[in-house]
Amino acid sequence: MPNSHLTAAVQGVAASKSGSKPGASTASDHGYLVSAQDFHDACGTGFIAETTGTRSRRVVEMAIQAVDALTHRGAVNADPLTGDGSGITIQIPFELLQDTLQELGADVAAEDLAVGMIFLPHEESNRPRAREIFEEECRRAGVEVIGWRVVPTDASVLGPQALESLPGFEQLLLRRPADQQGPQFDRSLYLARRRAEHRLGVEELRDCYVVSMSSTTVVYKGMMIAPALADFYPDLKDDRVVSSIALYHQRFATNTLPSWELAQPFRMTAHNGEFNTLLGNRNWMLAREPELASPVWGDDVADLAPVIRPIGSDTASFDEVLELLVLSGRDLLHSVMMLIPQAWENMPNLDSSLRAFYEYHACLTEPWDGPAAIAVTNGVQVAAIMDRNGLRPARYQVTRDGLVVMGSEVGLVELAPADIAESGRLGPGEMIAVDTVRRQFLHNDEIKSEVASRRPYGSWVRRNLLSLRTETSNGHSTAYGVEHDIETLQ
Repeated sequence: MPNSHLTAAVQGVAASKSGSKPGASTASDHGYLVSAQDFHDACGTGFIAETTGTRSRRVVEMAIQAVDALTHRGAVNADPLTGDGSGITIQIPFELLQDTLQELGADVAAEDLAVGMIFLPHEESNRPRAREIFEEECRRAGVEVIGWRVVPTDASVLGPQALESLPGFEQLLLRRPADQQGPQFDRSLYLARRRAEHRLGVEELRDCYVVSMSSTTVVYKGMMIAPALADFYPDLKDDRVVSSIALYHQRFATNTLPSWELAQPFRMTAHNGEFNTLLGNRNWMLAREPELASPVWGDDVADLAPVIRPIGSDTASFDEVLELLVLSGRDLLHSVMMLIPQAWENMPNLDSSLRAFYEYHACLTEPWDGPAAIAVTNGVQVAAIMDRNGLRPARYQVTRDGLVVMGSEVGLVELAPADIAESGRLGPGEMIAVDTVRRQFLHNDEIKSEVASRRPYGSWVRRNLLSLRTETSNGHSTAYGVEHDIETLQ
């Protein structure tokens, strides 16, 4: 049967997309109806979190319930079981993996275990080579390979189009080396993954995809309608699967063909909306790659390029940049604030330290502007942020026992009115967060005040930011900030 997106592509791509972004590559440039460079999303998303940090079954069940309730925000193919994609991110289900670890003869503590969720190639004959590449690169990064776990799945709930590209589903179990404490373990996992991705591309195993590879989280997602997510992945119905954090996402791809890898959440991000600054964001990141340097990575930084893959959705690109920032040393909330700034340039009442924070980071990176509502997690913190356009819904409720439910709509999960201590919505540029280590629910002002006060951004801006004089139409010279003309700078 015809793909439901094909008609939209014929009617919409040439008429609307080609003129929407000056300089953007369009579908017709490549001889196809749809170009990967035009991929955007408009979806439903959110998170569930226990402020206490307690891992519970209810968080997982509520995330499944919430994504199911967002089915109307997703697209369905004509078959009609193939969806644009749905998924959830949870903390690593250590108890569930015990059986496999015992079979592999591995005695590993929960804090020393990492899991790579892998979509192996559709062609079974290519899977052994893909596994071999992952194992080699993990060992090269100093990470011990424990073994592989075949992820139970039920393909009977999928539609024909999803079955045509069905990957293999396996989890790579890894052990933390004794000399890699703290974030260094996840940096090694990231380095191993990027090197493996390069080799997979060279060997033309491009339909092999790393869904997640982390010491804290694992992502279950795919090209199915939301009500089929837990049926396809029986792991999600297992009572041993508990978590204090869950991201969930139902995808509606605009001008995009669905695929297994473009389902969300990505490794850190779930997104409702579009990044309409995407072309500039991608190009500027590419331009900066030759100058990327960090003592965290040393000479290995060369293996991290390209930071953004040349194909992928706008959310995938954002997620790749966010992941690099976090693993390079910035915390999650700091990284999100610098990528998605609130409106600050013409806000006379804005706190001076917060203004300095945004002015400083404006020199480092361009804003990712939507409309966009974003949920992000590193497995310890989870946050939601609205871009400064404020054109996507993001509402939240906090219960008296510390459960936080954030989503594109209210009522995605059943909460008794008497149990709700606080309700709210994110306005333009606002954010909320749950820190499961500090056991706190954080509001917009306290997050930004804390992050902006960590460094003397105001002093740095005053001492180092230079603005050139510009000649106006009436012949007068104007300058902003520190006054330096071109001759002075020369």
